[in-house]
Amino acid sequence: MATLSRKYDTSHLPRSIITIASEEQRISLKMKIFSFLKPIIMSTFFINHIAISVQDVAVSIAFYQKVFGFTEIENTASVSPTRWLALGDGKQLHLIPRPGETVITNKAVHLALATADLASFITHLKSLNIEYADWRGTPTKDYVRNDGIQQVYFQDPDGYWIEVNDDA
Repeated sequence: MATLSRKYDTSHLPRSIITIASEEQRISLKMKIFSFLKPIIMSTFFINHIAISVQDVAVSIAFYQKVFGFTEIENTASVSPTRWLALGDGKQLHLIPRPGETVITNKAVHLALATADLASFITHLKSLNIEYADWRGTPTKDYVRNDGIQQVYFQDPDGYWIEVNDDA
């Protein structure tokens, strides 16, 4: 953002331009520059993919397919052992092999997914013997936020936290 803000600041202009232009002219120039750049600066962004490093790509692929039913898609970016899963709506999960690397994270850093049927998903977790908890860490307990959204948390094979809620 610092490089963009410099474009609105006259401090980088030659002194001759600053002294010749009145304050009103400088403001007008800044407004013209801003209106030209506004479509670029104010673009809408969308999540394209999430990439995580994993110890064993095959184990992670199996986990995400078993728990969520994600479909593996082609890695179109490179010829590498990195594998991709489709999350839906064009979103992807990229699993990047990093054997020997330690993942250190906490529950505040998590992937959140929503489902319209959280009760069935919790039953599914139980059938897979996947331990889950509420935000506070109470085992086999869901949590209802102040806004009424119900959620559970669990970890993938590499220790990444996943939240599943009913905000669908």
